[in-house]
Amino acid sequence: MDQYDLTWRRHRGNGKFTRWATFKGLTGHRVDPAPHGETMVLFRKNGGQQTIADWHQCEIKLGADWVLATRAAMEREAGQDVKLKPGVGEADNGSV
Repeated sequence: MDQYDLTWRRHRGNGKFTRWATFKGLTGHRVDPAPHGETMVLFRKNGGQQTIADWHQCEIKLGADWVLATRAAMEREAGQDVKLKPGVGEADNGSV
């Protein structure tokens, strides 16, 4: 299973944020609605889960590794190649 990193930070008000934090080696993530704020659920390769409460107060950065992991998952599910625009997810070397 392909893995990727997820980088996030929390808004503290007045235009200030916490420092960026990174979770490495994730296999998936989703946002769960909750009565008092959304929760981000992170899935790890070993089956573990981690959550980030009050997700509506946070920002996220996903990189090329997420694009490539998503592409690989789509290819497995569809049984065919998924083309990316040149420069998306990897260097444009004509192989995409």
